[in-house]
Amino acid sequence: MHGVARVLAVAACALTTAVFCSAASADVQAVNAASTAGTGSTIQVPGFAVAAGGDRLLAVGISTTAGATVSGVTYGGQALTSRSADGATAQSGPGTRAQIWTLSNPPVGSATVAVTFAGSASAVVGATAFTGVDQLDPVLAATSQSLDVSANSASLVFNNTVKADGMFGVIALDNLANTSEPVVGGATDLVTPTQAWKATSGVHGSAASRSGNTGANQATTAGINWHWTFLDGQQRDPYTQVIVALRHSTAAPVVVAPTVTTPTSAAVTTTTATLGGTVTSNGGGALSASGVVYCASPCTPAIGGAGVTQIPLATPVVGTFTVPASALSPSTGYTFRAYATNSAGTGYSGGGSFTTATPNRAPTADAGGPYTTVEGSGVSLAATGSDPDGDPLSYSWDVDGDGTYGDATGATPTLTAAQLGTLGLGDGPDASSVRVRVSDGSLTTTSATATLTVTNTAPSAALANDGPVVEGADATVSFTGATDASEADATAGVRYAYDTDDDGIWDVGGATYATAVTTTSTTVPTLDDGVRTVRGLVIDKDGGFRAYTTAITETGAAPAATLGNSGPVVEGSDATVSFTGASDASPADTTAGLHYAYDVDDDGTWDVGDGTYAGGVTTTGATLPTTDDGTTTVRAAVIDKDGLKTEYTTDVVATNGAPAVTVTAPPGTTPIEAALTFALATTDPSSADTAAGFTYDVDWGDGHAETLTAAAAATVVHTYATVGDHTVAVVATDKDGAKSTAGTTTVTIPARPAPPADPAPTTTTTPTSTPAPAPVVAASAPSIIKVQSLTVAPRCVASAAATSRSVKIRYRLTAAAAVRVTIQRGTGSQALRTCPPVRGRQQDDGHYQPGTYKPVTAKETTGSPGGTSLTIAKGGKGGAVGTIATLRPQALLAKGEKLKPGTYLLTVAVLGTDGKAQSTARVKFWVLKPKA
Repeated sequence: MHGVARVLAVAACALTTAVFCSAASADVQAVNAASTAGTGSTIQVPGFAVAAGGDRLLAVGISTTAGATVSGVTYGGQALTSRSADGATAQSGPGTRAQIWTLSNPPVGSATVAVTFAGSASAVVGATAFTGVDQLDPVLAATSQSLDVSANSASLVFNNTVKADGMFGVIALDNLANTSEPVVGGATDLVTPTQAWKATSGVHGSAASRSGNTGANQATTAGINWHWTFLDGQQRDPYTQVIVALRHSTAAPVVVAPTVTTPTSAAVTTTTATLGGTVTSNGGGALSASGVVYCASPCTPAIGGAGVTQIPLATPVVGTFTVPASALSPSTGYTFRAYATNSAGTGYSGGGSFTTATPNRAPTADAGGPYTTVEGSGVSLAATGSDPDGDPLSYSWDVDGDGTYGDATGATPTLTAAQLGTLGLGDGPDASSVRVRVSDGSLTTTSATATLTVTNTAPSAALANDGPVVEGADATVSFTGATDASEADATAGVRYAYDTDDDGIWDVGGATYATAVTTTSTTVPTLDDGVRTVRGLVIDKDGGFRAYTTAITETGAAPAATLGNSGPVVEGSDATVSFTGASDASPADTTAGLHYAYDVDDDGTWDVGDGTYAGGVTTTGATLPTTDDGTTTVRAAVIDKDGLKTEYTTDVVATNGAPAVTVTAPPGTTPIEAALTFALATTDPSSADTAAGFTYDVDWGDGHAETLTAAAAATVVHTYATVGDHTVAVVATDKDGAKSTAGTTTVTIPARPAPPADPAPTTTTTPTSTPAPAPVVAASAPSIIKVQSLTVAPRCVASAAATSRSVKIRYRLTAAAAVRVTIQRGTGSQALRTCPPVRGRQQDDGHYQPGTYKPVTAKETTGSPGGTSLTIAKGGKGGAVGTIATLRPQALLAKGEKLKPGTYLLTVAVLGTDGKAQSTARVKFWVLKPKA
């Protein structure tokens, strides 16, 4: 162990290892110490207490780093005086600094010790209070030491002190990681200093004090020795220590009465208590007595007072103490004080008080109730109990009335259904007597009985059905998941009853357990659509029941039937459409009867009946007149009273009927080369065919034939160039291609009459008179050349191509002739985007031409007056019989005109030698406007 000692003074004083040593009244005594550690510009020891005593001194020690500078120390605002300071720098680390500051005669009480630094510092600050220190010259000597070495101890001694003097030392120790906190020992003698405090904050800081220098070896020198441990002996451990010798007071000591505080009472019973207090100061004189005095309230306890009991300590003490008090009266309040006595008198603490306990009394008990629960449920109990002594209480229950307690505990226990079942209270209806015992630990009270009633709980289940079902079918109603809160009821089994029509009468089973059935389901027949309510009952052995209802949805079923017809029929005759085998799944619908409706042309509108039950008919059939060949779809419906219907269709086939034609020759004579008009009359079973007209194939019987289109009643003209009998045969073809048998008639063309014979030559001399004129032979009328056929292709031309596309005009003449072709545009005609149907209205020449518009007349045309025409001479541009002329419509217009969208009429006129039209034929074509 390394050590350092410095001899300065000599003194003598006996010192024990206690914090406070007993000495003469003028000896230096350390009476209190406290410390704190921290970092900042101000570090405080808050609430440091200075006890009463003569010749007081406050010493403050500071352990900090070498660079820290203390600018001042105060206690409760009073400045302290610096007595010793030293510091050591270090090769590594901040180094150390230790200082001692003092204040003579500090005020008695508590205040804050504050150390202010020039800047922020890390330090340990501690304070020690002394008594018996000379107030005028308190510091006898001071010394210090600072080293940066590898050491584990240090010490300082004085050679110039006496027994009554004291010492106060502080050390600061660096290299925290390598060193432990310092502790103290004696220096040169056997007297051990008292370590006042130690702490760590940047450095290890510690302080110690001692009184006198007389130890067991009667050494003439005295001091303080520090020692510590370190981990690495090769490292340096810089430290600084400072020490001051405190001169004892030479003035006569002043003794005052002791100070006593903090009266305490504990462990109070009916007749005993533990009382005490704290002697904070002996008043500067030795204590002759200390203890406690008490008396029954109200009173002021004092030694020797009336009714006051004194309990002294065998050995008076300074500090906290307790004494036992006995033979006290129960339930009584007492006032007491702690006291201490020295030569100056007796000091008392403030008054304390306590009350002895009251003897134990039995508690009260009430079981509460009555209680009611249902089987399958628990129950909550609520007892009331009280104890006049305020003792804690415990509760024990007899719930099932068997005299045994412990079925439940606590003031407000809750028993579950399972616990009630264990006690035999799980099946209602049932009842038991309930009691509770209330105990305060010593005395027990049993309550009067309370009633616990367990009522029956009706069973529960789910009632459902397998609907929706179609009317007329059976539904099934079933209970599922039946349960009962009572185990006994569940074991016995539940039973059921059913009211299938909800009329209040049970149809299956009865309303009692004895009459109910065990089956969980039943069958319910349905009669009509709608909602049918079924009522069900589930019953336990105790008659507890629960009712349920379930609604069966009965969906309507549309009726069914077979729809047929009497076809095929010939067009123009009636067909019959009829239902057979009609039926309905609902007996109610069947009883009410079914109704019918017919849409004979399948146009979406009912023709017979209106599609509803109320507007329907009861007849199972309807008549369908036919007007044309083909297939007609007939829609029909069968309807029940709920308006449900099933629709059917049937196809009526009408076969085509052939037309019949007659041809009638003109009356009167039939001269050769005369235009003869024949009458055609055609009938057809189809009014549609009749309205559409017919195609006639005419064989004139003279080697000529022609085909033309005309109405049912028409005329045809023919000129015979040969004499004799000619049979005219006409075959009519309707629009559907059915041909008639040939209608015939015969005409006779007589020979021309012979010209008159030339007069016989005269044998006489011709007279000189004027000869008679030659007879005039009447010239025969010229025959009319007709247009046998006229077509235009294509019928429709897009407007964009109207000026460039060719239109082929084909016509056939009865003889070669010149023709004039004219194009005219109808005024007010609506332009079309699509080509109109092929078949159109009848033209004014009796022919049917394509289109849906009426013929264009001269008054309805535009362009040049009378239209624009082009004459094709006989033999020119193919103007012979059967000529096919190919023309562009643009060529038929006046210069500068254009073909605008609209309806156009092409007219071919046969011209006679006089340039007049002998016969004409017309055909329409269209210039279409662009599609949208």
